[in-house]
Amino acid sequence: MDDLPAPPVNDRTLLDKIEAGTITATEFEAAVIDQVYAGMQQYCEIPEAYQHCELTSRQLEIESLPEQELRGLLRSRPAEIVNPGDADIRAIEFFSMLLEGDNAVCDGGDPLAPTVGGYLYGPPGTGKTHLMAAYGRRLREELDRKLHHVHENFGDVLQRAFRQYTLRSVQESRATESEVGYTTLTSQGHDY
Repeated sequence: MDDLPAPPVNDRTLLDKIEAGTITATEFEAAVIDQVYAGMQQYCEIPEAYQHCELTSRQLEIESLPEQELRGLLRSRPAEIVNPGDADIRAIEFFSMLLEGDNAVCDGGDPLAPTVGGYLYGPPGTGKTHLMAAYGRRLREELDRKLHHVHENFGDVLQRAFRQYTLRSVQESRATESEVGYTTLTSQGHDY
């Protein structure tokens, strides 16, 4: 049977990398955590301009604000939605239910396993992006919290699994070498 060429370095699995000795236990642990993140990471990238957004609202008598204060409010980009409409309030409540893991909208109370989705529509400037950024930011915090818990509780398990797999691979390769046998070559010929 012909030996297949090794896959390119970027296409190697974690087990390939362990067997090749090209990954450390710490790198293995980080790679496993990265794979856990992979499913949600794409949904948690919040543009810098929206990092301040919160899933909150407040009422403000804008008409009674002095012009200077109104300009300051517009420049500061408030964290909450100012003077929300009914749709904003319902959206905040819905996304809060998702984040709290409410069983009405999440499988088994897990905020990372929603059973329903939301669709936001409306004209520009009505808070759609603000709401999604606030939700994404909070979701990212939840994911970070869970992954920190995974890292704290399973880091040692991953390290032990790495060591055991590495040790087993080495033992299997030694067993294979010892089964092959050997012949000593001397100046007089073979040593049988």
